[in-house]
Amino acid sequence: MLEEARKVPKPVELKGTLEYVQSPAETLPFLEDSSVDVIISAQAAHWFDWQKLWREAARVLRKDGTIAAWSFFPHNKGYSEFRLTKYPSATPLINAYSQGNDPTDSIGPHWERPGRTILDDHLRQIPDPQDVAPDQFHDFQRVFFRGDHHEYLPQDQSKPIILQKTVTWEGLLAYLHTFSAYHTYQQQHPEDSKNSDGDVAVRFWKKLVEHVAEQTGNKPVESTDEIQIEWPIALIVAKRS
Repeated sequence: MLEEARKVPKPVELKGTLEYVQSPAETLPFLEDSSVDVIISAQAAHWFDWQKLWREAARVLRKDGTIAAWSFFPHNKGYSEFRLTKYPSATPLINAYSQGNDPTDSIGPHWERPGRTILDDHLRQIPDPQDVAPDQFHDFQRVFFRGDHHEYLPQDQSKPIILQKTVTWEGLLAYLHTFSAYHTYQQQHPEDSKNSDGDVAVRFWKKLVEHVAEQTGNKPVESTDEIQIEWPIALIVAKRS
């Protein structure tokens, strides 16, 4: 990734000011104390040791410097389950496929842990900075951009869903085939690809199609028909005191 990034031509205004460094997030020896305005993490917060990271962020951030970390969930790691926006009744089917333990019809046991668990809990397992580095941060917030499918998240910390996409049913199946847990499942169950009903993702997809058809009065569903899906976003943000 570093090699590829360094090949990208830099805009004139950034020449001499942009540097790529490989380092653990919890140890940033190349940064001086109180030298950083902003620390950002997208799609990686669930792998950090926050007992160490909060302290290191406190060291390198300037006064009122900001640290922000978020995770959104549509990419090939799968992450927190998508939802069918107009069909909340399909949620148990999605949960059973993505988080269940059925060795035949669930990819639940094949996610990388604990990262997947932290994502599914919307980063709530990340400790508050005040509990790790007392008096080092202020204005700490947790924000959840979510729809009605995640009503268990605190209402006073929630914002309307902002990540939605309209796809064809065919496109949804292609998305299911990108899940890392799906690929691990296939590696451990090579016979699954020969199942006469389709592989584990196809079988789940068929259940979703059948469920939506039932919800719409058994109206036939074509693979080219469109369906709206959504994902939650979890954000944590704090300022250096």
